[in-house]
This record gives sequence, structure tokens and C-alpha cells, in this order.
Amino acid sequence: MDIELILANLLSFKGPWTQTTLNDYLTQIGAEKSEPAEASDDEEIWFLNGLRLHLSSENSDRGLQLTSLLKSIEVENLDEEEFDAADTELADQYTALIDELSTRLDSPVFSGIVSQSPFTQEQYGDLGACWLLPEARLMLISGQQDTELPLQIQLVIAPLQSQVKREEQNRS
Repeated sequence: MDIELILANLLSFKGPWTQTTLNDYLTQIGAEKSEPAEASDDEEIWFLNGLRLHLSSENSDRGLQLTSLLKSIEVENLDEEEFDAADTELADQYTALIDELSTRLDSPVFSGIVSQSPFTQEQYGDLGACWLLPEARLMLISGQQDTELPLQIQLVIAPLQSQVKREEQNRS
């Protein structure tokens, strides 16, 4: 998987977390921006050494974040047994990635059901793990957004302040 490339290039980003500074940083490390037709109004797509990165804007429902799809398994035409095998494969890879990231970054501050943590609640998925970096959250998200959609593992890097803002909003 592309963990090495992500850790080597993307974790060295030093804020501030804005669309402009992230665009400048991605250009600096050699990433290339895709044509606007490939992206939505709230998202830009970049490529770094074959790795596809999605840069969501501050106006998107999940806020400013950088996402990389690490694994995707199409499930639309699978029978129950095939789906269970795909789900097991995804779970095994998710666990291996948590172990790999924990070896490099220490234990996550959260690992569990995505919707039950302020660190991961804006993400779409079933399971999530979150590591706090000096200026960002690194999240590993696994699951399905809907029953017709693929099973996926995504690596997400998002600013700390969006999580803090959400916690403050929830308290109000």
C-alpha cells in the first residue's frame, strides 16, 4: 500500500491548514493537480507518484482534509459468502495498517466506531482510528458509505482545529 509515500511526503506539512497552503505544499512536493472536470466544487484531485489524493475544501461537509483511498473492494454483485470474504479481507488489512501506523506513530488516541469519537465523527465509514500529530489528525477509516458502494480503507489527514471547532459547536 501507499503508506510509505504518504508518511514520507504528507506528514511533513507544516500549517497553517488552508486551501492555498496545501495547494502550494502539494505542488512543492511534486504532486500534480488534475483537470477541474475530474473534481467537484468542494474537492480537488492531485496525483503524487501514482497516488491519487482528494483535497476537500473548507466548504465541504467534512471540511478541509486530504484523503487517499488505500483499498477498495467492489461488492455490488457479490453473494453473501463472497461479501463476507471481502469484508474479512478488508478487516485484516485495516488491522495490519493500524499496527503499521502504531509502530511508526505510537498508539492511536482513538480506535473504534467512527461516529462515537469527536476525532472521526465527520468521516464516512464504520471503523476509525486517529493519531494526533503536531498540527493535524491522521485517521484511518474503514467500511462502507452505503450498501451499494465499495468496502474501503481511507487515510485522511485533517487539521486539528476542525475537530476542536466541532467539539465547541457540540457543546453550544
